[in-house]
Amino acid sequence: MIGKLSENVLEAVLETIPIEFSVVDENDKVLAWNK
Repeated sequence: MIGKLSENVLEAVLETIPIEFSVVDENDKVLAWNK
């Protein structure tokens, strides 16, 4: 995908992905995750 998704579209996409994942930074701080 090119460009940015709006926050609610991104949230909807993350909610429909059938796997759980999290995004962490270099300090292992959780930045994002899906439910």
